[in-house]
Amino acid sequence: MSPAQSTPQLPLSYAQSLLPSRFANSILTSAYTRFNISPTVYPLVVESVIDHDIRYNNFPVAADFSSFRITFPFIDLLGDGYSTFRYTGYIYLPPTNLLAINGSQGYGYTVLPGYFDPPDAPYKFASHNGRNRLFNVYEQTPSPPNHHHKSPPSKLIGSTHFRPSISQSPIPLSFYKNVTNQIMFGNNTRVCDRMMSFWNTSITTAGGCGGRGAVESASCAEEEAVEECARFEGQSSVFGGQLFGL
Repeated sequence: MSPAQSTPQLPLSYAQSLLPSRFANSILTSAYTRFNISPTVYPLVVESVIDHDIRYNNFPVAADFSSFRITFPFIDLLGDGYSTFRYTGYIYLPPTNLLAINGSQGYGYTVLPGYFDPPDAPYKFASHNGRNRLFNVYEQTPSPPNHHHKSPPSKLIGSTHFRPSISQSPIPLSFYKNVTNQIMFGNNTRVCDRMMSFWNTSITTAGGCGGRGAVESASCAEEEAVEECARFEGQSSVFGGQLFGL
């Protein structure tokens, strides 16, 4: 699995309004303030991922595919005031990948159809308006450029844009290791997704480089049946194939 992950900080009260009501007051701020993050803000996690070389009992079972999701870390699911989990309400997947769809639904995620640009390359850099564009997710297939007949634009679900910066993020690497290894859960709290990030590549252990950029998302909040749109801009860090915007 190759992820490009961003953690924009947003007001804590706004993050609570985006969560299902049963989890709104379950954010353990004490679990992330030790990483130099203010208790009045919240580190949201935005992930664009490619699942690569998917196997079962060492046999290939599916082709590579991309996904996009927004997760809420530091949730006190057990109510013990200590253990932290990541809530994921929905995930965007290719509509033709039934294995990925069925697997995600089994964890309680709401699956929505997504089309990805560039395909199967969530952290590919490309120059775009003075920034490095990493990833775009659309609700329908993006139309190719046509100078004679312009098609209506597809709805943009998520976008990440970053550019290099000489400054480093004030958030330590230990924060990212913590967040990416929190157990994830969806709308079915009886089932959890124990996905592990090892952080053991030569690029990762050498440290990250600085950057600044923005994460944009327009998503459907299922319970209220209204559209939530957000844009976050700030500092970021890049560790190997994983990018975090702060």
